[in-house]
Amino acid sequence: MRNTRSIIISFVNTRILLKYSMAKNSNTKNNMIIAECIELLKRDDLKYQLKMFLEPIITMIFNILNPYIYVLLGVTIIILILLIAILIIVILNMRNNVSN
Repeated sequence: MRNTRSIIISFVNTRILLKYSMAKNSNTKNNMIIAECIELLKRDDLKYQLKMFLEPIITMIFNILNPYIYVLLGVTIIILILLIAILIIVILNMRNNVSN
C-alpha cells in the first residue's frame, strides 16, 4: 500500500514539474514571438502598409456606425435637457415649499 502511494505521489509531482517546465518554455516562446512582432511594427514601411490596409476597413466600420452615433448623440442631448428640466422643477418646488 505504501509503495502504491509513493508511486502515485511521485507521478503527481512529476506531472506538476512537467507542466511547470512546459508553461515556462511556452511563456518564453510567447515572449519571443511578441518581441519579434514589436520589432516588425517598428519598421516604417510596415507601418505604412498596415495603415494603407486598415484605412478602408476603418472607414467602412465608421460609415456603418455613423447613424448609430448620431442617434446616441441625440438621445444623450434629450436626456440632458430632461435632467435640466427636472432639476429646475425640483428647485422651484423647494422654493415654493420654503416660502409657504
